[in-house]
Amino acid sequence: SFTATTDGRVRELVVRGNTLYVAGSFTRLSGATRGNLGAVNATTGAVDPNLNLPMTDPHAEGTTPFVYTIDVSPDGKKLVAIGNFTKIGGIERWQAGMIDLSTTPAMVANWETDRFRSVCSSSFFTYMRDVDFSPDGSYFAIVTTGAFFGGASSGTLCDTASRWESAATGENLNPTWTDYSGGDTLSSVAVTGTAVYVGGHQRWLNNPFAGDAPGPGAVSRQGIAALDPVNGVPFSWNPGRARGVGVFAMYSTPAGLWVGSDTDVLGGETHRKLGMFPTAGGTTVPPNQRYGLPADLFNAPLTTCAQTDPNVFHRVNAGGSAVAAVDCGRGWSADASGTDPGAQLRTSGSNAASWSTVPTRLPSVPNTAPNDLFLSERWDPAALPEMEWAFPVAIGTNVQVRLYFANQCSCTND
Repeated sequence: SFTATTDGRVRELVVRGNTLYVAGSFTRLSGATRGNLGAVNATTGAVDPNLNLPMTDPHAEGTTPFVYTIDVSPDGKKLVAIGNFTKIGGIERWQAGMIDLSTTPAMVANWETDRFRSVCSSSFFTYMRDVDFSPDGSYFAIVTTGAFFGGASSGTLCDTASRWESAATGENLNPTWTDYSGGDTLSSVAVTGTAVYVGGHQRWLNNPFAGDAPGPGAVSRQGIAALDPVNGVPFSWNPGRARGVGVFAMYSTPAGLWVGSDTDVLGGETHRKLGMFPTAGGTTVPPNQRYGLPADLFNAPLTTCAQTDPNVFHRVNAGGSAVAAVDCGRGWSADASGTDPGAQLRTSGSNAASWSTVPTRLPSVPNTAPNDLFLSERWDPAALPEMEWAFPVAIGTNVQVRLYFANQCSCTND
């Protein structure tokens, strides 16, 4: 009794209740106009009129948009899609977006992240590879491919596994945690609640500080791993697999974890392309217990300064107002107009901009830099004169100049 057709490639099917969700690269679903995503009745194949949010505007210029894969929350109320698109139903969503299925018709959810705006390797139309909801639907995990080195210092989520909260709302959302492989692809993910299983052709995990090599903190996890859902740190489970191109399907059941890949060795045994790790005989993960503080909590100042550090000569909050120091150095001078001390140190002709949120701080940013510094910027247009600063320092003084940068504008996200 079931009949359904598309005019293009189907990449993923998900069933919730009596609804079959269809994603891929197509413009029509059983004769109805649908932009790479739609749903049909699982019994008859009749098109569901409630889901009609086209996925458009490819992430890679000159390509055709498509949905790489999707998952639907266990309660059937939320759908997460990833792929080569930057808009869902005309609303900007860069390579990842959430749809609210509880409304009639379905609507684009108030969930947006800029973390997938960046371009990793030009070899990929999209570097998104898989998404899976937790059994309780409270979060989902995304894995990616993308670059020779997509480590933490790159500011991207290339070659990573990341956790995202389903209930989060708003713009420019960030993951709860990110686990970096150090430049190797993660192609599949399965969330069991006890663990976040990932597979690919990765050699290491917990490897944010190196590319194509193990860096500080890296652990060997050949082709398959289990991550702690709380913090993304790899569990000790380490069966290994022949890496090949990667794992193309992971499916968890109460009986165990099914793994489908392009190689023949899994856990040190021969399992050609398909194998299963049984739950029976496995290790029980201790419960995640939250503990209260055993005593009173006191708010202590960061530091007590007998005097201002004479080794700090100048500090300027470029493009913004004065900011107090959080250490024993000087405060940060304002740079808002020609009468402020900061403005008197630079040439004219540059521009300022301000922002409402502070971006993710990378490890290279010291704790002595207040967050408020990154709510403003000063930038140099192409026209002359060049933006130049002149800080008075006594002749013969050996100095260090430290510059702080924040990537807040979409014009520089590449």
